[in-house]
Amino acid sequence: MTAWVDCAEKHGCGKVVLVGHSAGWAAVRSYQANRRDQRVIGLVCASGTVQTGVAPPDSEKPAEAKRFMAVGENEALVRDPKRSFPSYISAATFMDMANEALSSRDFFGVHLPNQDVTKLRCPLLAFYGTWGTSAGNRIWSCSSPALNTSPPALLGLTQ
Repeated sequence: MTAWVDCAEKHGCGKVVLVGHSAGWAAVRSYQANRRDQRVIGLVCASGTVQTGVAPPDSEKPAEAKRFMAVGENEALVRDPKRSFPSYISAATFMDMANEALSSRDFFGVHLPNQDVTKLRCPLLAFYGTWGTSAGNRIWSCSSPALNTSPPALLGLTQ
């Protein structure tokens, strides 16, 4: 992520807004929460996980992902165990998420104190789009007190 921000700066864009979708949402929010890069003036996080589990994944899925990665097949697909329907992510993305710190996984502080959202020093727009109404109440009910003390934030829902 730093290399991308460096490249933008080198080409005359001294201030950037980072945008992450799906698993990319975790990458941009974690980057800014941990780096506090002054060149980042905002985050847009679309369709990521809001109410994440804090339990580690079962040992079978990480072992499968590690086997793929050991033979250079980082993009091989592993079934996403969080979904109730067939959904797949790359072995590399699975391991990134499995190795993420608990405070980063529970970014909004649904399960844990000291949420990473409180580390942000730039505006955050987070939204979840869906064709149905499956996400609506879940997003609004997971708001934590951290959102009241963090930098300007807007948590929205699109349908």
